[in-house]
Amino acid sequence: MNQKIGLQMWSVKEVSEHDFFGTLEEVAKMGYDGVEFAGYYDVQAPDLKAKLEELNLEVAGSHIPLERLLSDLDAVIKYEKTLGNRHIVCPYADFKSEAEWGGLAHKFEQIAEKVAEAGMTFSYHNHAHEFRTIEDEYILDFLLKKAPHVSLELDTYWAEFAGVSAPEYMKKYKKQNAPYSPKRSFRRREH
Repeated sequence: MNQKIGLQMWSVKEVSEHDFFGTLEEVAKMGYDGVEFAGYYDVQAPDLKAKLEELNLEVAGSHIPLERLLSDLDAVIKYEKTLGNRHIVCPYADFKSEAEWGGLAHKFEQIAEKVAEAGMTFSYHNHAHEFRTIEDEYILDFLLKKAPHVSLELDTYWAEFAGVSAPEYMKKYKKQNAPYSPKRSFRRREH
């Protein structure tokens, strides 16, 4: 089985802001099979779908800000379905208390249910702060336990940055794993 490789468009957001379609053309020339979006720069879904087909790029997923997921989920689903996307990702959240994270888990379950009804998956993309603890467990563990229908898009860089073995953590949630975000990593320097 050939593994397909996609580019997370967040990594080229500065050039995408100035020339979104030109950036997609360059991504296709580099040989990527698909892209994971991090914004659409006011491009309508049918126009973007046509460009993706022209470039033979698949949609690997899309990062949608939490505020938009909470306020306009129906429009998000419609746009993503038009593109042929099957994977919606919340790219970031940060709260201080267990109650706030618990509230987010409840909202995530509602989002995951509605996204599943549309034939898609919903996942959360971590950063390092989700490896802080509440109630003697990682915030990310707490969130995924409270929201079992949410997949994990593990950002391997941020896991390793937080001192967590990304491969071991992926094994822990292998049934909830979505596509993951491998990044070049380095060890934190201790001072």
